[in-house]
Amino acid sequence: MKRLLSNEPIPQAQIDAWKQLHKDVFAITVPATDEDEGKEDGEVLTGYFRKPKLDELGMAAQASRDNALKASQVIYNTCLLGGHPAFSEDEDVVRAALAKFGNVIKTREAQIKKL
Repeated sequence: MKRLLSNEPIPQAQIDAWKQLHKDVFAITVPATDEDEGKEDGEVLTGYFRKPKLDELGMAAQASRDNALKASQVIYNTCLLGGHPAFSEDEDVVRAALAKFGNVIKTREAQIKKL
């Protein structure tokens, strides 16, 4: 699937289409500049992500054998649906988004019981 990167806001119809296709879609916002950080009226950039699939997590685990950061990058790049171009071009934005993206991958607590 091609990413939809745009300086303009992503239309709600596109977000709804992603939700229909992927079920869970997450918006991550990052201040546009260091000066915007913490300001209520500061400009923010938005990127849209989906949850990774098991096979994608496997690819990331394999990539991490050589470089621990590589696993995060593989998942990030695979799950980025669209948003502001800075989410694929600006290392500061990518680092900030990566820090929050880990919250998307939550594992439920399973129980085991010997019978």
